[in-house]
Amino acid sequence: MGKLTPPSVVRVYANEAILPLNQVIEAQRALVNVIKGIVGNPKAVDTEKKPCLCSQCGAPLNGHTCTYCGTEYK
Repeated sequence: MGKLTPPSVVRVYANEAILPLNQVIEAQRALVNVIKGIVGNPKAVDTEKKPCLCSQCGAPLNGHTCTYCGTEYK
């Protein structure tokens, strides 16, 4: 008689979950999307845009001051 090998035994403890890796990744992505919906995506928040060109003469701004006409922006 040949040697018999028993089938492999998978032991599952009380707190373990058996899921394939792709299901875990999809669940993680879904959780991240839900959290982004609750917290808000910082890139989606519309912030007040500061002008980069002077509204008076069209010259580029240096910080908050026009380099050509000296108009200051707050």
